[in-house]
Amino acid sequence: MKVSLAIPEKLVFSGVADRVTLVAEKGELTLLDRHADIVTLVKPGKVTIGSASDAKSFQVSDGVLKIDGDSLSILTQAAAAI
Repeated sequence: MKVSLAIPEKLVFSGVADRVTLVAEKGELTLLDRHADIVTLVKPGKVTIGSASDAKSFQVSDGVLKIDGDSLSILTQAAAAI
């Protein structure tokens, strides 16, 4: 799926991934390719984007996640690679 992670000032990450794991409104959530469309709140914590063999991690603040078809977008106030 196509994944983007953005803050108000810039796009922090854009690429293709098999999975995204993060802390959502009701707990930890792992989204795989072809996940049902959703919109949910993102809680401060770690976001991991990638595949089983290669992943990138970011520390994020509160935000919103939207998955629509094969695109997943995370919009947050702050994000830093860890």
